[in-house]
Parts: sequence; structure tokens; C-alpha cells
Amino acid sequence: MCLDWIWPTACAGCDRPLAGRLCVECAANRPAATAPPAGLDFATAWAPYAGPIGRAVRRTKYVPDRDLGVLLSVRAAEALGPLMVDEAAWVPVPSPWDRRLWRGFSLPHLFVRELNRCRPQPIADVLAIGRGPRQAGIATWDRRANVAGRLRITGSVPPRVVLVDDVVTTGATATACADLLRLEGAKHVGIVALCDARSR
Repeated sequence: MCLDWIWPTACAGCDRPLAGRLCVECAANRPAATAPPAGLDFATAWAPYAGPIGRAVRRTKYVPDRDLGVLLSVRAAEALGPLMVDEAAWVPVPSPWDRRLWRGFSLPHLFVRELNRCRPQPIADVLAIGRGPRQAGIATWDRRANVAGRLRITGSVPPRVVLVDDVVTTGATATACADLLRLEGAKHVGIVALCDARSR
């Protein structure tokens, strides 16, 4: 058990011992289109959040575990990359600098890198967000306002955009990002995520 902290061998999704960081069963997801959040044209996720992949994502973010984040991103990108729209730019959903510093990485940025390897398209890292309350624990109707006031554009916005995130929880963050991107010229905005916490 102690060695698992140094050299993990149990599956991060189901805790099966000696199965590798992500066992074959947990990784065997079929990507599914989900209802797009307000302001978006489409949404696709690799797995539901209420399941082993959601559990692995939580371990990635809150332990934190960059190697697990890379592995999840690779597996998801292999499944999702071929399904994405052509001639669209990958736009990672931002995290505040203090959380990136604490974790040592941004999971959406890891995911973007792997998506781009499977489906080479421009990466437009044009969104940034200031520090503020975490979305977790905030009522659904307050989440959009919590994000919207802290978001800003840092570069030229492409006309076709695919937002890349780790989890779509209520869709409030995606909607806030899409609203700002559309104000700056985006005509088509979708989202791809590792997990979707909404029913599918």
C-alpha cells in the first residue's frame, strides 16, 4: 500500500490491484454527445463523471497526479480526437494561476496537447481567469456569474472553437467562456471534456 504512493500499480478508477494506472475495463469508454450548455453548438465527453473515469479525474486534480492526468488525456484523446470538427481551434478552459501552481499542471492543457497529437489543429490559448471562489459547492445559478466576471481574452479568437475541459459539471463555465468568445468574434463554439457530470 505504501509503495503505491511511490510507484502506483492499482487502477485509479476502480482500485483493482496490479492493473496499471488505468485498467482496460475502466478505459473502455464510448464517447457520447451530450446536451450542449447554453451558448454552445455541441458537447462531447469521454465518460460520465459518476463512474471510474470521474474518480480517476478527481485523483488527478486533488492528489495531484500529473502522470495520471497525462494517461487519462492520452486515452480520451485517442477516443475523441477522430470525432472532432474540422478547421476548429482547440481552446483550453483556464484555471486560476494559484491552482495551476499548487497542482503543477492544468488538466485541460494536458488534454489539449494530447488531442492535438491525435487531431492536429491550431491551439488558441486565449482564455485566462483570475482568482476567485471554486465552482465546487456553489449553487448552479451562481456558477456562471462566479466565472464570467473573472474571465478575460488574451489573444485573437478564431471563428471556430472547441473548448477543452476536464469536467462539464453544470455547463456554467462553458457558457461563460462561450459568451466571451462570441463577443470577440467566434461564430461556432463547442466543448469536449474528459467527463460530463450531467446525465447522458
